[in-house]
This record gives sequence, structure tokens and C-alpha cells, in this order.
Amino acid sequence: MRRRTPIVYLVIITLVVIYGAYNFSVISREKNEKIQELAEVKAEAQALKQEIAQLEKEIGEKDSLEFVEKVAREDLGMVKPREIVYIDRAKNDMRKDQEGNS
Repeated sequence: MRRRTPIVYLVIITLVVIYGAYNFSVISREKNEKIQELAEVKAEAQALKQEIAQLEKEIGEKDSLEFVEKVAREDLGMVKPREIVYIDRAKNDMRKDQEGNS
């Protein structure tokens, strides 16, 4: 009977060690996933900060003549009097192809 007692303790200790190792691996994997998720959130936050800075810059420039001209030309397609606009069809076709693939 004395011989079985150490074997029972050995089995219990082995099971506890296996259970602990399993829990450690699960926790370690979850920690790594959270670290990766945190890095993604930080990158997204940084991109949003840059976008906010760009928008604040545009808001600050909205009353300037350069901004009004830029909007008139790019968004509304306006040109100055007696101004000739040349359109590079190859560049336009390339841009349309890229927009179609996106």
C-alpha cells in the first residue's frame, strides 16, 4: 500500500503540471493576440491623427485664394479665361484602369 501512495501523488502532480502548462500556453497566445490588436489600433489612431491634421490644415486654408482656385479647378473643372487645358489621354486611361481595378 505504501508503494501506491507515491504513484498517486506523482500522477496528480503530473496532471497539475500539464494543466498549468496548457493554461500558460492559452494565456500566452491570448496575450500575443492582444498585443497585435493593440498595435493595429495604435496604427489606426496614428493614421487618424494625420488625417485630422491634414483636415485642420485645409480648414485653415479655406479662405485663401489658392484654396478657392484649387477647388474650382480640381472639383469643379473650371479654367481661367483664355486658358487652354491639355488632357493627356494615356494618363487618363491609366488612371481609369487603376480605378477600375481597385
